[in-house]
Amino acid sequence: MNIAVCGGSYCETEQLSNILEEYFFVKWSGINVSVCIYTETKALFDDINDGINFLAVFMEVRQSENIDIKDLYLFRDIGYRGDIVLYGSSADLAVVGYEVNASGFLIKPFKKCECYKAMDRILCSHDESAYIIRHKGSIFKIPVRDIAYVESCNSKCIVHTIRGNNYTVYKKLNDIEKELSDKRFLRCHRSYLVNMSCVVFIDKYLVLTNGDKVLIRQKSLKNIKDKFVNYTGVIYQQ
Repeated sequence: MNIAVCGGSYCETEQLSNILEEYFFVKWSGINVSVCIYTETKALFDDINDGINFLAVFMEVRQSENIDIKDLYLFRDIGYRGDIVLYGSSADLAVVGYEVNASGFLIKPFKKCECYKAMDRILCSHDESAYIIRHKGSIFKIPVRDIAYVESCNSKCIVHTIRGNNYTVYKKLNDIEKELSDKRFLRCHRSYLVNMSCVVFIDKYLVLTNGDKVLIRQKSLKNIKDKFVNYTGVIYQQ
């Protein structure tokens, strides 16, 4: 998962980046997130045009210098449809956010609680989907983002979550893959379906944020690595 922070001051963008990274460490430790810092919009536009997917862009807005209001309209012109959170020194600038359907406005200096609220809104709006599981006579509604991977074991599957809870489901892995029908899930092996947002390293196997290792179908290794790069924007080691 990628998030961009774009502003004229590297110190400010780094501060906001640190807050966002802390947010995921504290609240969603099982999600692999990369916060990319930009001090000019051109570099950000180039990366978007090159196919890097951003869940959200946090962008400084002001009337002069590097980051200008007109740049906001270019985001939509180049096809970016993700969330935009604006930030600036005055709440008066927040009104321009309505024209580009911004998801919020942060006032400098940054307050951690406000940054956390902005991310809460974004994740809730993007990920309301859940997977229903019947387990030991009970019914569980698991947010799809919480599923780290699904493991096939004989006539059943084990759903592993980022919080360490495991659920046994008496279904075939093919059926679960169809039911989830989510682009973040990668069929890396006949026995494994993995959430790419939870992958921290990829080589001959996948290493997840919880330390688990998931097997990779070796004859499809290059294709699997390419799909991982395309989804996350993270370059793997050759």
